Amino acid sequence: MRSVPPGTADRAAAPWSATHTTARSQPRHDIALPGPYRHTMHRSTSSPTLARLSAPAILAFLLAVTWHGLGITSPAHAEQAKLPKAQTAAVAAYDEALAAFKEILAERRAEIDAGKKLPRLPGQAVYLARLKVMSTYKDLTDVLPARIGPPNKFGVPPDHFDVAIEPLIEAYADLFAVMQAPPKFAQASKTPMKD
Repeated sequence: MRSVPPGTADRAAAPWSATHTTARSQPRHDIALPGPYRHTMHRSTSSPTLARLSAPAILAFLLAVTWHGLGITSPAHAEQAKLPKAQTAAVAAYDEALAAFKEILAERRAEIDAGKKLPRLPGQAVYLARLKVMSTYKDLTDVLPARIGPPNKFGVPPDHFDVAIEPLIEAYADLFAVMQAPPKFAQASKTPMKD
């Protein structure tokens, strides 16, 4: 049996041990790469850009991500969203009041044309509906000045009155002319009434 000089076995095993350890520590896909590209896979995966960020910048980024994920709105964004919501509410209120005004006008006109008995105060609901239309239109033009239209023939300030409802106001006046007319059996008197 041939003798082996002292230390030779250790030196012979060392390259294999180092090679074996390196191969096991490398990523699986790195083993199959060609030699010129193999060393590029051992670079650090940490981003140099992230390392250069200052602490305040990182904190701002984390807060932005957290607020977005939790659905939290910043005060500036809440202030911007307030105006569109007010506009939407004002438009909805005016549309609702306008629809109610048209409905009561049609209802009262149908009752008069059919000769039906009118309510005790037939003009009250019509008057309140007309008032609601004008007040909600003023609220609308306060938050949405672009809705202010041209002058109307009644001389009402344009921010209080939508010129598009002029026909409705004429129908409103016609209803009151009928409801306030004296009864058919009433006699005309030229003598002024004195208290």
